[in-house]
Amino acid sequence: FHLQQTTSGLPPGAPLPGAPAWFGPAMAWFGPAMAASLAAALQPIQNRFNNIDQQLTNIDQRLTNIEARQMNATVQAQADALQPLQNAAGIIAPNFPPTLRDLNALTDVQRSQLLQFYGRPVNPLATRDHRLKQLFGIRP
Repeated sequence: FHLQQTTSGLPPGAPLPGAPAWFGPAMAWFGPAMAASLAAALQPIQNRFNNIDQQLTNIDQRLTNIEARQMNATVQAQADALQPLQNAAGIIAPNFPPTLRDLNALTDVQRSQLLQFYGRPVNPLATRDHRLKQLFGIRP
């Protein structure tokens, strides 16, 4: 890390402060091959970090939805606010109903759109309302 901080501001080919006299010519000779080899060796590590970062993002999205469902489970009055859920991409539905009254007033088409948005099956028609409420964490 210290070497990275020391060298990050240097232009390519510039001498490294405090390095022995032979270091610059050696790096000029070995530099490109060594840099390519190092980059190739570090790529799997970078891929693993990217994978871990994606997994943490997915966990964060799931926790956000768990919290929203827990809050929605306490909704009782028609005017009570609903907490929106995120879809798999971390996006909140633009037509998410703000209250229980608004959820109950949705048309079948709007229910279908919400179920599709959250990656849920839209059929059968008779259970759309129940499945949507279940998805949002609302108790019967």
